[in-house]
This record gives sequence, structure tokens and C-alpha cells, in this order.
Amino acid sequence: MMDHIPKEILNKYCTHQLSEDDQSRIDHHLTECEQCFSLYLEVIDNFTVEHSVTDTFTDLTITKIETSHIFDQDKLQKNKKRRIMGHYFLAAGLTLLFTFSGLFEEVIQITSETGKQKRISVSEQLMNKTNDILDQMKEENNK
Repeated sequence: MMDHIPKEILNKYCTHQLSEDDQSRIDHHLTECEQCFSLYLEVIDNFTVEHSVTDTFTDLTITKIETSHIFDQDKLQKNKKRRIMGHYFLAAGLTLLFTFSGLFEEVIQITSETGKQKRISVSEQLMNKTNDILDQMKEENNK
């Protein structure tokens, strides 16, 4: 069993300055020793990374974003209205084109011809197939 790990060694452990064997031994020891694990958590809490951001970084960044014109609501609303109007004009233009070219009349004619054809319902098709199977079975029994 390993003695308790000093704080200086845990600092080196956190920065991976130890050999792989030492790192492994400390890994194992930390899983079994509550006192060393508590000290390890303390070291991590006080651990600072070089070149880390300042405490006010997030607040300053949010403030800068809010004051910039990246999210200019008036400009976004104008662009949205412009796109909507563009879609309406496109739809109106296509409607006029299809109307004057006779495409709508052809579609109406095709759909009305299709509607005239007799369609057999699914339940009627199922009944017909069942009757056919029963007739076949009856014929086989009579043979």
C-alpha cells in the first residue's frame, strides 16, 4: 500500500509531469484512499491553466455581442419581409404562367378522367380474394 500522496506530487500528476508508471500508481491509489482523493479534488479546484480566460471574459463578450450590430433586429425584420414578398411574387408569377399556358386545365382534365375510372375499395378486393381462395379450396375437396 502506498503512503498518502503529497500535494506537490498531485500538482505534477494533474499536469502529467510524472512517468506513466507513477501516473498509474496514483490513479490506483486515488480510487482507494479517500484522504488523497479529497486532497486531489482540492488541487483540481485550485488548479489554474496558463493562458486561461479572465473571470470577466464571459460578461465582456456578451456585452460586446449585445452592443454590436450583428443582431440588428430592424435589419433582420426587413430581410424577412423582403424574402416573404419575394415568395409571394414568385408564387403569383408561376400561377399566372401555369394559367395562361393551360397547365391547370390539363391537370383538371387528368384528375377528372381518373375520378371517372371505377375504383374497387380495399375491403371489396379483400373479400374477392377470400372468395377466390374459398372457391379453390372447395374445388380441391370435390376432386
